[in-house]
Amino acid sequence: MIQKKNIKINQKLYNFINNEVLKDISINEDIFWNGFSDIVDVYYPKNLDLLKKRQDLQNIIDKWHKENKSKDIYLKEKINTFEDLIEISSLKKEISLKYDLERNVNLVKFEDGKIDISFNEKLGKDFVRKLSEKLHEWTGKRWVITLTKEIGQKSFIEKKIIDNNKIIEDEKKGNTYKKFKSIFPDAELINVDEKE
Repeated sequence: MIQKKNIKINQKLYNFINNEVLKDISINEDIFWNGFSDIVDVYYPKNLDLLKKRQDLQNIIDKWHKENKSKDIYLKEKINTFEDLIEISSLKKEISLKYDLERNVNLVKFEDGKIDISFNEKLGKDFVRKLSEKLHEWTGKRWVITLTKEIGQKSFIEKKIIDNNKIIEDEKKGNTYKKFKSIFPDAELINVDEKE
């Protein structure tokens, strides 16, 4: 260890700073290490104090959780729409559930605590059970999921494709696309990113 003013420095770090860092920035090594020592003198006690405060806060938080672990105090998700349900499935990394909701389910009716759906033959066999469990876990209440023979809306993915195709068709009517097409006649517009 190398002693410089009030600090001790690892030999490898000392050599690296002196031989690699300081050589290109024209700072004298004694001035650098003395200044660094002064900074450590000021901030080391402050850092220790902050670490102690952080540990004290963590102890308070841990104690509170131990005392309240049996209480139902945790915030539950609010699912107001079918789109909210798909988004939360994605956030919670429930990939198979999200996949079925987007592709294999046709929404008939959605209200708080109740979902009516029709579905195609590709729907997972445990979809209703899994969706019920997850809705209860996420919202803290039981949901009624009804499978119906009514024709529901188009699936989420079908609606997305239709919306995307409409945006592309609208864009193709614009002057920018026409100018681009006159320069690159073989080009095709396949996607439009809408800036917010």
